Amino acid sequence: MPSYDDAETIRCTRCGKYILEDSERCPYCGHYQLADEHNRRPLWFILTVILCILLIGSGLIFGLLELLPWRL
Repeated sequence: MPSYDDAETIRCTRCGKYILEDSERCPYCGHYQLADEHNRRPLWFILTVILCILLIGSGLIFGLLELLPWRL
């Protein structure tokens, strides 16, 4: 196993363990490391943001409907 003391390391995009920055594959899980995977937000983060926006938006819409003088 190579020494990581003086080398630049990043986290594996699959297992999260530290690997050398120029590694093509993770030595622990074997996952190929792609450059665009390191710059992306996790899917759970994107889905959480979308859900929050939808909940806030629907709350605003229903709140505005309550202010109307007539009911639908």
